[in-house]
Amino acid sequence: MPIINRPFELSSDLILLLSLLFNISEISASDRKRPSPGGIILGRIFDVDTQAPLAGASIAIIGTNDGMMADSAGQYILNNIPSGNHSLRFSYIGYASVIRGDIEVRSGRTTRINSALNMISIRGRSIKVNSGYFPLNERQPVSAASFTAVSRRLMSG
Repeated sequence: MPIINRPFELSSDLILLLSLLFNISEISASDRKRPSPGGIILGRIFDVDTQAPLAGASIAIIGTNDGMMADSAGQYILNNIPSGNHSLRFSYIGYASVIRGDIEVRSGRTTRINSALNMISIRGRSIKVNSGYFPLNERQPVSAASFTAVSRRLMSG
């Protein structure tokens, strides 16, 4: 049987079948249930007395590994939080931590939670600071050094 060299041709039936399969897979992909976007919790953390922002304060969602630190204005934004009730812990060194519970988060909605923290004193154990790590030699009040001819030549430029 002789081999005939002719360009590859797609029959109209094959083209129709391929386009139908492509469209069906496209429709089934769009029909899949996409996870709904979570909600947003945002707010500001500040000192209760001075109203000054607490830059770097920690915000954590209790029971998860999610959280963040407040920006230089004491503001924070937690994105994609699953719908439901959550509790947040606000903390900052030198301040008493605050836990805010029963925060309802709805999908596609923003919940604003501001928190004021009270300054607390942190008590530590006392330490004693003294000098005398290096012994003081009364006979040599000034240190001495000598230069060689080579070092004088290098120092002169």
